[in-house]
Amino acid sequence: MRRCALRLLESVPDATVRAKAAGLVLAEWPELHRLPKEIRQQAVQTMNDQDLDFPEIGRLIGTDRSRAWRIAKGI
Repeated sequence: MRRCALRLLESVPDATVRAKAAGLVLAEWPELHRLPKEIRQQAVQTMNDQDLDFPEIGRLIGTDRSRAWRIAKGI
């Protein structure tokens, strides 16, 4: 059931919503760490590819610029 929900999360078209939701999943279901982390990383990379800078991405997903950068890099 949880993995099915994660797969649906991947299909959310808005990268900001996808990144925020993946962060919530990481907090609620830590045992499923890998997939939501990848979903959030891809969403943040998409936002950066859309010419958003890391301070703006951080603001949109509820974190700071350095954390947004680390998410994009998979750190």
